[in-house]
Amino acid sequence: MNVVLKKISKMDREELDMLVDVINARRSALVQEAVTSFKVGDVVEFDTGRRAGIIQGTIIKKKIKNIVVKPFGPRPGNWNVTASLLTKVAA
Repeated sequence: MNVVLKKISKMDREELDMLVDVINARRSALVQEAVTSFKVGDVVEFDTGRRAGIIQGTIIKKKIKNIVVKPFGPRPGNWNVTASLLTKVAA
């Protein structure tokens, strides 16, 4: 990793712009992989942090980058969650 950081520190603006494009393309590919790993009806969980803690629910819709989750229990509404934040729960 140190070798990569040294090379980055020596790049000019054009090379940095190309690197940013490559990084953004890779991030998009990872998001697509995460979305395709889930299907409607899967039981998943995600951590909201301090807001509401860990929420479990069922996938009701898949979008391009996000997944809509209907939570279990008395929680109202649906959550629009980035696919990479979801974890499948064993049924």
